[in-house]
Order: sequence, then C-alpha cells, then structure tokens
Amino acid sequence: MGIITSITKQKKGERVNVFLDGEFYCGLDSLTLLKHSLKEGVEIEEELLSAIQIESERQKATDKAFEYAIRYFKPERKVREHLKEKGYVKELIDEIIRKLKDYGYVDDKKYALEYVSINSERKGKNRIKVDLINAGISERYINEALEELDSQLSACLKFAERYVNSHKPFDKNKLFRHLYSKGFGFDDIKRACANLEIDEDE
Repeated sequence: MGIITSITKQKKGERVNVFLDGEFYCGLDSLTLLKHSLKEGVEIEEELLSAIQIESERQKATDKAFEYAIRYFKPERKVREHLKEKGYVKELIDEIIRKLKDYGYVDDKKYALEYVSINSERKGKNRIKVDLINAGISERYINEALEELDSQLSACLKFAERYVNSHKPFDKNKLFRHLYSKGFGFDDIKRACANLEIDEDE
C-alpha cells in the first residue's frame, strides 16, 4: 500500500505525473485521475494503480508507440526508454513491445543489419559495435550483422586520404590514432597506410 504524495502536471498535454511515497510511479491522463478519484493523500496499492493505467490508457499508449516506432525505426531498448519517459508502467510497456515485435516494428536483428549497412562507409567496425552495444542490441545480433561486413579498407583509405590532405605536414602516428579512433581495425589501418605509401613503422 502506498500514499499518493504528489500529482504534477506534465509539460505537454493533459497528463499528470503521480508520485507514491515521494517517488515517481507513473503518468496518467487527467480524466482517468478524476474518474478514479485519485488525489494527494489517497492510499492505493501499486498493483491497482498500474491496472488503472493499463486499462484506461492501453490504446492511447499503443497508438503512440506505433507512431513512434514507424516514424523512427529504433531498437527495443530505445522504444522502452521512450515509453518509460512518457510515464507508462512496465507491464503496459511489455505488452506494447510484444505487439510491436509481432508487427515487425521492433526488430533488433533487422536494426543491427541496417545500422551496419548505413554506417559501414562512415564508421569503423569497432565504433559500429560500440554503438550497437549502447543501443542495447544483443551480442548475437551484433556479431551476425558484422559478419556481413568484410574488409573496410575502402572506407579506411578514404579517411586516411582526407586526413593526409588536411594535415600537411602530417604525423604518421597521429594518422594511425585518428583512424583507430574512427573504429577501424589494425589490419585495415595498416593496409590503408600501405596504399598511401606510408610506412607507419618507421
């Protein structure tokens, strides 16, 4: 059993933030608040408050989640964070995520493959891997996506040429560190330097 200690209006729309025992618990529509006579000082079970939100806002939350997922193809973690920021309880978020997956709007494997494809000429494999880890993609999906990416020599060479042309005279060690910071592997960096007729070991 908890006590509603505070109810504050959200910045946008007609939703409010509900706090139980001084801690933020969930967001609710103002009409739902009135319908269930929820106000500061009221005692209520956490499970009941969750059930009220799920029952009253299931469709609205689902519609907003689908709109977000369709407009911005995001991994599961990002969609969960988006819904959590809106103040929806975990049980409702889990339900919505299952629906999004069923319709193919949340697909971490597809996201990883598309991310690698889009960024293979702009970032090294190591940087791409870190980005996908930070996005919450599983190691299995990351490895499967990166298997599609063989050598990045072409991309690495472009970065090397750009660096050399803008840093004259340039430092070979700094060039190596620059390429490494972009996420390229040692083999691709070494081959790129060789193609530029640069002996990084001198």
